[in-house]
Amino acid sequence: MATSKHREDTSPDTSRKRVCTHRTGGSSSEDAGNTDKSLTIAILDSTPDSLIQPGQDVQSGQNIQPGQNIQPGQNIQPGQDIQAGQDVQARQDTQLVQDALSLAELDRENQGPWEAEYSYEGEAYLHQQYEKCVKNPGHKKFIPVDKFCIDDLPEGYRDKDHVDYIKLVSDLTVRVTVTCVSDKRPVIAPDNGKPYPGYRVRGRRRITFGTGIVIFANVSKLSPDDTCECKECRSSSTPETNFAKIHVNTATHVVFDELEAEHTTCHLFFDKGRKLDECGCVVKLAGMSYVHNDISKDTCEIIHFTHDLKLANKLEQMLETMDSLGDTIFTKKPRHYKFKLSPTSMDKHPLLCIVSHPHGCSKEISLGRWISADKWNNQLVSFYYTAATCPGSSGAHVFVMQDFTELDIPEPMSTEVHCGASVSQPGHNYCNTESGW
Repeated sequence: MATSKHREDTSPDTSRKRVCTHRTGGSSSEDAGNTDKSLTIAILDSTPDSLIQPGQDVQSGQNIQPGQNIQPGQNIQPGQDIQAGQDVQARQDTQLVQDALSLAELDRENQGPWEAEYSYEGEAYLHQQYEKCVKNPGHKKFIPVDKFCIDDLPEGYRDKDHVDYIKLVSDLTVRVTVTCVSDKRPVIAPDNGKPYPGYRVRGRRRITFGTGIVIFANVSKLSPDDTCECKECRSSSTPETNFAKIHVNTATHVVFDELEAEHTTCHLFFDKGRKLDECGCVVKLAGMSYVHNDISKDTCEIIHFTHDLKLANKLEQMLETMDSLGDTIFTKKPRHYKFKLSPTSMDKHPLLCIVSHPHGCSKEISLGRWISADKWNNQLVSFYYTAATCPGSSGAHVFVMQDFTELDIPEPMSTEVHCGASVSQPGHNYCNTESGW
């Protein structure tokens, strides 16, 4: 590259400003609303013989000195050193990103025991939150779903049926992305008196990441006159008559009401990579309807209308297979001899499994044990477990690999969802339920 010594020249006639635009921002997601940013480098040039020619490649780590002229179209490589005072706009954009990351971190810290993940910058920085995780550094207790195998299960559960069952749960698990915060969120959570998640930013645009699971899918219609109720069909004079409904269960603090549901996207089969575009088999369910929530239990059922009958049939078959396989594996394992709120030995603690999207990244499996439960007026109100979870795990299905049905305890394929980290039992996680014993 041609170089020259910097000559001081204060003449306004010879001073010229050259502008170079540097594209940054990593991968983007249309669901999370992330767009590329342009960093503009404005440089005062007083030395014509120091010109960098159009299309010239500036190498990584190269210093651009004040007064150096950068022509339009010039490539600026990552890691290039821009001198202090040279690029005000770049530093302002960098500060905006840092402010957004700080806001998301503040939301995580102030959300109480709940475990949603938050972002003001789309998906571009979720992998950084994963790498910087405080609760589970290194995520050593999580198993990527594409690497899960029979050896990951404890003794007594190591057989193909248990592996297949967990993989089916994984296939039905979705990442939930919500791009706004309802102004109807309450100030205080009804079950613990703590500030309700999202109240501080209600009515604003912020991205919430959680987890959910498909609990129902079918293509049958109650009446031959039924028509699709997706957003496009509701505004169409000829709504689609061949459609299906996909029901997803998640946590109320992730998707609170119908306004948030309209701005919700569920991603199926996000099984590897830190970003959606790193996994080629992802299926997007954009826009949800008909929210049925229970704030005290912290469960929320949302419905997606689709014209993709092949997908709906595939999910319906998965659910039927999982139900059948569940009956098989629970007959292999002796029924829990006697339920106790606090079992006395670890071998009496049934195995518990959670499939979730930690930090909004690809789904992972965590295994643990049911530790104890709380009852109130002969009602089970919550139970506790050791399976690892992180921000982004909120709304994940919690299922126990043991048959409790003879004691009228919820079946494994039930509506219990992960809520967060236990305050009363530090180191354990919890979910709420309604079942009476």
